[in-house]
Amino acid sequence: MLKLNTCLLAMTIMFITFNGRTEETPDSRAENWVFAYGGELDFNSRYVWRGIALSDGPVMQPSVWVSAFDLTLEIWGNFVFNDEPNQGEFNEINLILYYSREWKDITIEPSVIVYVYPNQEDAPATAEALLTLSYPIGPINVFTDQIFDFVEYGGSYFGDAGLYYQHEFKPELLLDFSTSLGWASAEFNKVNIGLSKNALNVLGGGLSLTYYPKEFLYIRPHAELSSILDGDLRDELDDPTILNVGLAIGMEF
Repeated sequence: MLKLNTCLLAMTIMFITFNGRTEETPDSRAENWVFAYGGELDFNSRYVWRGIALSDGPVMQPSVWVSAFDLTLEIWGNFVFNDEPNQGEFNEINLILYYSREWKDITIEPSVIVYVYPNQEDAPATAEALLTLSYPIGPINVFTDQIFDFVEYGGSYFGDAGLYYQHEFKPELLLDFSTSLGWASAEFNKVNIGLSKNALNVLGGGLSLTYYPKEFLYIRPHAELSSILDGDLRDELDDPTILNVGLAIGMEF
């Protein structure tokens, strides 16, 4: 309980800190005050997290979010459909608070993710601090994520770097493509794969097509392919190469 309270305290401090940073002038307050909210149902053939399969079959991953002053608070869940442990139950809930700011041409997004695992024994709650940086080079964005667990699994680190591209066929139809290369610390691989080894973990890519039949409503079919690169890590996993396909339906206002 103390560790979970530490997570929530960190999120509160982050909220106060970043909210304070936006209060510079009346003009900047008006510019940053963009209130938005939404929700999504994402149906996937597998739950795949950083190249690791966390389900044997299909899942539903609903989320809701609200944002203002460059801050977004999101609640995300994983619901198990398949005949496996936790069938018909939520087995993971994430609370995510992130802040987005542009400095020159660089987009800076620090965030905190709290992981809670209902209906799972021996799965303690934990939290990660994450920093995302992205920079446009022509039509392509170059990005990197640096992620540290700061509650339950000290020393667990995952990082990646990649490219992101979006093409607008027309305002209501968008194509998105991304690819990334990820690496991890020995502690991350020990906790999540079962082998204590620093490694170049995973190569992955994703493709999605987002269609807005209404201004506030979207439908997004998507597919992601990931493959664990390190031979020793591949030997520890039943499915080191995974193709996930899904369909997301969402509303945003």
